[in-house]
Amino acid sequence: MNRKQFLLTNNRGNFPNLEETQNIGDYFLYLGKDSEYCYIKNENGEFHLLGSIYDWEITQHSNKQILENISRNKGFEKLLKLVDKYCGEFVLIIKVSDGIFILNDASGQKEVYYDNEFTSFATQPKLLGLATKLYEHSSEEAKEYYTSHSFREKCFFVGNTTHFENVLHLLPNHYLSIKEKKVQRFFPGETLENNSLEYVAQKSSEMLKGYMSAISQRNKITMAVTGGYDSRLLFLASLSLECEYFVSKYPYMDDSHHDILIPKRLTRYFDKNLTIEVDENLMLKPFINTDYT
Repeated sequence: MNRKQFLLTNNRGNFPNLEETQNIGDYFLYLGKDSEYCYIKNENGEFHLLGSIYDWEITQHSNKQILENISRNKGFEKLLKLVDKYCGEFVLIIKVSDGIFILNDASGQKEVYYDNEFTSFATQPKLLGLATKLYEHSSEEAKEYYTSHSFREKCFFVGNTTHFENVLHLLPNHYLSIKEKKVQRFFPGETLENNSLEYVAQKSSEMLKGYMSAISQRNKITMAVTGGYDSRLLFLASLSLECEYFVSKYPYMDDSHHDILIPKRLTRYFDKNLTIEVDENLMLKPFINTDYT
């Protein structure tokens, strides 16, 4: 329970399956089992990294080395620009002279939820309930949506709202300023340059291969291959790496389904092994490890 999760709160307490790890100003950081965490304190401030962060240019750098590079810069605005080059699944909590700030990776893979009074922050709404009271929606329209079958099935939030009236969801490319109790978009911070298609394609290819290489130097990669274009791009970026490939075959699929046929052709063309995972009950299993609500 609560593996790799975090709770940051000013309401100190004993929370099940969470261990008090660090105090950050008036707040206390609690981490679940198996959490990746590193911390640096220097003349520029305090820097807390939760999760995994990768450098596409210096692919051998560890979480700690990347955090050290970030921490050498003074001023929160400079830090924001520097973080642009990194990807991963991470949350950064930064304490500098003008406050405490929280931001996550550009695609929001490691999520952040918070109450509207800025007393608690966590990877799951239910963890906030350990430290602060959660309120049901008073709006009938919100109640109708958040109790609907559609929401229970897909858990799609509307904007930054959630199924609790006083709990909000941090959107990608935004940061939280705890002292000011505000949310601010930080990317893009300036008008982006117009570049040729050839330049963008080449640069994107270099970055994607770099990130894949950085990941492979820390972990063994097992990758799902499907018929989607994003999946095909990742597959091509991984060809020079040691990687295992698989595809999940759901009960409604036969061998001619495009998500089975295309992976077979791709992996055969590049002489890679593909494992087809077949489980008749795959879609019926309870989502024990994904119940974050």
